[in-house]
Amino acid sequence: MAVVLWSEATALSDIAGTALNGLQIGNTAILSDVDNTSALTARRLNCFFRINLGSISPTLAPSMTIRIFRKIGGVTPTRNATIFSSGESRVIAMVPTAGPCVYDSPVFILPGPFIFGVEIINNTNVTFAASNNSVIPYLWTEDVP
Repeated sequence: MAVVLWSEATALSDIAGTALNGLQIGNTAILSDVDNTSALTARRLNCFFRINLGSISPTLAPSMTIRIFRKIGGVTPTRNATIFSSGESRVIAMVPTAGPCVYDSPVFILPGPFIFGVEIINNTNVTFAASNNSVIPYLWTEDVP
């Protein structure tokens, strides 16, 4: 059996900026891109997103949806909230409790050489906090010796 080597996970800087601040129910936040076009990686990148939300108080069965999609030549594929066939999306179930919260997305595979757009949809029943929100991508590769 081959030994698989993992690179150390690297945290990038916040890709949300102010996009999540005050995000209303059902709306989509467009985040900064994640770039896998570098010749330095030249392999499959694994990625998850750490989502930090300021103080909110969702109830019932709150969730967020995170979506990624390839941007070729800087062009975002045509889609809307219900039609999303050009990438991957994952629903992140949230705990219905008050206060700041931290969630990790499931792992996405980012094959190169593409730039990936990232979006988050607020599926809760409350508007996101006006501040203290961030999305940090964590990237790592795998290689077989």
